[in-house]
Amino acid sequence: MVAANDNRAPRPLTGRTVLICLIGFFAVVFIANGIMISAAISTFGGVETASSYQAGLAFAREAAAAHAQDDLHWRVTAQVRHAPGATLVDIEARDSAGRPLAGLTATAQLAHPNDRRAFNLELTAEGKAVYPKLRASVMKVLNRFLRGFTPKEAQQLESFLQRMLENA
Repeated sequence: MVAANDNRAPRPLTGRTVLICLIGFFAVVFIANGIMISAAISTFGGVETASSYQAGLAFAREAAAAHAQDDLHWRVTAQVRHAPGATLVDIEARDSAGRPLAGLTATAQLAHPNDRRAFNLELTAEGKAVYPKLRASVMKVLNRFLRGFTPKEAQQLESFLQRMLENA
């Protein structure tokens, strides 16, 4: 059995001990900051823009156009689907009464936030010809799913689903 030496005086806290502890503390803080800074810089995924002023003006124009469209109470929905060798965009536009809008030209731009390349898509003549038939088929399916709903319930469901899409 080892006995404790009660005759031994506690070690005094000297200036040298305090200095070593202080230097060690700040060394650990600087090393942790260096690791965090290098991780943040190497994984930066932010959007880059050549001119923030021009980007701000473009945003203001887009916001004004969105407000003008909101005043019309149009419902425009778009769905992006992946198909073998292609990406398809389905767009549907309705007026405030729920009637389909005709004579519109759709242009979509698919871009990754870190990618400066852009892809402009336009509905082809074949797409314009097929669209009414496809739309009618989609409406039949939707009507089958909404059977038993009152018009108010169907509109409420659509509103809920739209909010869910906006939250995604």
